[in-house]
Amino acid sequence: MLIIGIILFGTLFIFIALGVPLAFSLGLSAFFGLLYRGDIPLIVITQRTLVGIDSFPLLAIPLFYLMGSIMTGGGMTTRIFDFAKAAVGFVPGGLAQANVLASMLFAGVSGSAVADVSGLGSIEIPAMIEDGYDREISAAITASSAIIGPIIPPSIGMVVYGSMMGVSVGALLLGGAIPGVIYGAFLMVGIFFVSIKRKYPKHPFPTLITLARKGIYAIQSLALLIIVMGGIIGGVFTPTEAGAIGVMYASFITMFVLKKLTINQLWIILKETAVFTGTVLFIIGTASLFGWMIITSQLASTFINFLSQIVYSKEIFLLSVIVILLILGTFMETLAGLIMLSPLLIPIVKYFQIDPVHFGVVMVFGMSLGMLTPPVGECIYIASRLAGVSLEKTVKAVFPYFLFGVITLILIAYIPDLVLFLPHYFFR
Repeated sequence: MLIIGIILFGTLFIFIALGVPLAFSLGLSAFFGLLYRGDIPLIVITQRTLVGIDSFPLLAIPLFYLMGSIMTGGGMTTRIFDFAKAAVGFVPGGLAQANVLASMLFAGVSGSAVADVSGLGSIEIPAMIEDGYDREISAAITASSAIIGPIIPPSIGMVVYGSMMGVSVGALLLGGAIPGVIYGAFLMVGIFFVSIKRKYPKHPFPTLITLARKGIYAIQSLALLIIVMGGIIGGVFTPTEAGAIGVMYASFITMFVLKKLTINQLWIILKETAVFTGTVLFIIGTASLFGWMIITSQLASTFINFLSQIVYSKEIFLLSVIVILLILGTFMETLAGLIMLSPLLIPIVKYFQIDPVHFGVVMVFGMSLGMLTPPVGECIYIASRLAGVSLEKTVKAVFPYFLFGVITLILIAYIPDLVLFLPHYFFR
């Protein structure tokens, strides 16, 4: 058993260190594990990979991503950012504050940090730099605010966790709402003090007419949030169906109302979504195979027995999980980490009688913070490229905002009601 564990995790870390794509690293590690065992036919590789992605809720992933891409390509995200500027631009660090608020609003339709930092970031970062913000600060705030994407519903990470663990996806999505708002509030408070210290500009206080005009200008974009989440909460449709309806709505508005999205642009967006979906599902499939190897090789039960001997309380267990998530998130993609860790930890979660919805939100938030830390850190890589600044400067600038994320993670881990209040209210 020890040898199979060394083979699985040893080869995985070696492949990752060599720069092998994560999906191949997971698949090859499982392949070498199967070769060592010798008692399972290699056809299992194909079977378990396909079983891992054969899930109706996972259809929500490409739909949410496509919805966000259509909004960005059709100019709907620009309207959200303009409304956010009018709403909070008068606060010290006005554009930076608008950056966070826009991410909170856009999170309500995209469910992806990468979509947020790519779509909104291409608008926000140039605007902040032109307004006098340092490039590394512009990149750091944009990357940090993008983390709200996987937390505030809808969330691709919540969909993956819920479909794997048999937990209500609707309850998970609602569970992320309050934590996302708390994290966003922390960011805005931090920006307030940084902006005063660095004397970043603030915009004039808007008149009611200006605010109303920007609100009306953005109403078609904000209506999508109401349609998607209102339908899920009201039980009108599932998260996957909500994604499909959102795609149709966004396509209609951008192509026939705003008339800013052409057929050629839509075709490019569809191809990009196909590539994104293929990449994500490949990772999910091979991570599912890797997780299955862990379980069938009895590594999971060994790990549980070991952990149960050194962890004597729910509080210590949650602290251990937070540390594991923060470490694992630095070198593993969010969805892959969720798929690998969840089957290992769920038995202990049940032992300590932790609500699976609460634990799922903690898992998704903790792994999402890894997008702010190298070597994986998708958000800081994209934001650095958009800002034209070195990764080292961005990492240094993002650290205080990363700490806000850690504080939020600790709060939601030890105060379950911050996660469970809305699910219990709407799904009791």
